[in-house]
Amino acid sequence: MNDRIVKGIIGAAKLRRSDLLNLGASNITDIPEEIFEMELIKRLSLRKNQIVAVPDGIARMKNLKVLWLDDNKIERIPDSLYDLDLAILWLSNNNIKSLSPKIENLQNLYKLCLAGNPLQSLPESISNLKNLSHLEVSQECEKFVPESLKGITRIFP
Repeated sequence: MNDRIVKGIIGAAKLRRSDLLNLGASNITDIPEEIFEMELIKRLSLRKNQIVAVPDGIARMKNLKVLWLDDNKIERIPDSLYDLDLAILWLSNNNIKSLSPKIENLQNLYKLCLAGNPLQSLPESISNLKNLSHLEVSQECEKFVPESLKGITRIFP
C-alpha cells in the first residue's frame, strides 16, 4: 500500500472520529507519526507489515487500550510503550529477543502475545502484572515463564 492510501486511511479515521485505526497489511515499514496525535484511538492495528521499530512517540497515544503489532520485524520495544494503559498487546511473530522489566508498568494488561519471537528471557517483573490472564509464548520460551504465570500460559510450537 502506498503512502497516499495510508494517509487517506488516517484522514478518514480522523473525520469519522473512530476509536479504531487499522493499518494492518498496509506494507508499511515505519509507523506514521501523525497517528500519535489521534487522541480518540483506543485500538490500533499495525499487524502484518514490515515495521522494524516502534517510535517513542507511541506514548502520546494516552487512550490506547489494544495494540496489534504482530507479524512485523520489530526487534525491540521502547520503554515509552510501557507508559501506556494497554489491556491487550500482540507482539507475536517479530524479532524481539527481550522485554524491559518496565513491562510491570502495564498494570491493566490482561492479554500478552509473544509467540514466534526469539526471546532469550522474560523479565521477572512480568509476574507483577496482576491482571494478566492470558500469556502466549513459543515452546522454546516456556522455560522463561515465571512459575506464577504457568497456569495462564499457552505454549505454541
